Amino acid sequence: MTTIPVILRDKNQIEQFLKINSNSDCQIDVNNGRTYADGKSMIGILSLGLFRPLQVSLIGEDEKVNKIFDAYKQHDLIAES
Repeated sequence: MTTIPVILRDKNQIEQFLKINSNSDCQIDVNNGRTYADGKSMIGILSLGLFRPLQVSLIGEDEKVNKIFDAYKQHDLIAES
């Protein structure tokens, strides 16, 4: 399992995040510090509250996890620590 801090600043980033996740075979869990949601569910993501860093847990084969991480970086979704 790999955990990545992600921040979703606007509608386009939310759409990209969901698109990346939906096209993956990995299990993706998102946590806001209190609640977990399915990373492929728009309703789940929106229920967490946005505009602050979220913790994204990627569970799957290393190659697939790295592909998701690279896509997050490409779309500027990685939160600064």
